[in-house]
Amino acid sequence: MPSSFFQPFQKDFSAVVEWLRHEFQSIRTGRASPVLIDEIMVEVYGVRGPLKQYASISVSDARTLLVQPWDAQTLKDIERALSQSTRGFTTAAEGAHIRVILPEMTQENRQAMIKVLSAKHEQAKTTLRQHRDAVREDITTQERSKEITQDDRYQLQKELDELSSSIQTELAELTQKKEQEILTI
Repeated sequence: MPSSFFQPFQKDFSAVVEWLRHEFQSIRTGRASPVLIDEIMVEVYGVRGPLKQYASISVSDARTLLVQPWDAQTLKDIERALSQSTRGFTTAAEGAHIRVILPEMTQENRQAMIKVLSAKHEQAKTTLRQHRDAVREDITTQERSKEITQDDRYQLQKELDELSSSIQTELAELTQKKEQEILTI
């Protein structure tokens, strides 16, 4: 059996890696990035949505972000949402924009970020295992229904294990790279 068997499942495996990349973008590494705050939920005119829907976010300097609402009347709502977030920034409204000041990264903060990083990595590995187990179950079901032979089953399971291992290696490399970014002063 060719490894094209895994093509329908490749999307699920790729989604795990992309999810981890996205999650890592929102973890602070010592320099300001709009991704740190663009998903903070803001309630404007009774509707909740991510900050990026209501304002533009730019980097002012290494520790400061500048948030410019598209509607000046939403300034207070955005400032309230930023202040209530549990990410530990300081906000200051300055005319038509909000300045978001990120705290200095201490060694203690860096260690806390690494714990969050490890938790996200574990979550990605768990999701990958769930997808792998679903594919393994599909292989077994096909063998029982005589769609594939026992030899095919063993070959597919071996290919699945190799694919799973390569994805786990990629997840570990992403985690290690992000950890190095966090520890770099």
